[in-house]
Amino acid sequence: MKNVPWSVEETQHLILFWACPKFQVKLESSTRKEKLYGELVEQMEKAGYFRSKEQIVNKLKKMKKEYRDAKKELSCSGVGRINLPAHYAELDNVLGCRPANQLTGVLESRETPAPSPLSAANDGECTTLSTSLNDILEYFKSADARAEERENMMLQHMEQSTSAMLGLLERMVKTMEEKQPKYN
Repeated sequence: MKNVPWSVEETQHLILFWACPKFQVKLESSTRKEKLYGELVEQMEKAGYFRSKEQIVNKLKKMKKEYRDAKKELSCSGVGRINLPAHYAELDNVLGCRPANQLTGVLESRETPAPSPLSAANDGECTTLSTSLNDILEYFKSADARAEERENMMLQHMEQSTSAMLGLLERMVKTMEEKQPKYN
């Protein structure tokens, strides 16, 4: 199955299994992750998707890189509206709470990530997909809404910072003009 593009549904299933809290705990505490990725292969097969371990690892690496790049771009001052990668909100729910991935001074998150439909339905168990497709779609819609809300907050913060900076520059220019000798 080389070069077969991942469908949106297939990617969503992978993220749901990978983002499961119990799986994340195992992943963080494990030094050898090959067996864990084998579990992802099994879960994907149960859901009707057939990918190799290498394909799953590469897909996760690619999504995490896109997430980190977007996060870095969002943290740069002067950046206008950017296109967030697909599944940004879902990845942010898992990766955004890790200290190495926190933005400092740009956004203060006062919300806790919404639980995934898998963890809500199975109390964190990652063995089966027991939620309905509607529950999963609702989860992704709410994740998109939260991401849009965070983006709007960041844009508002950037506008406030820009206004403050312009005010400071105006005062500096006025002070410099007042101190400069006047020639007639």
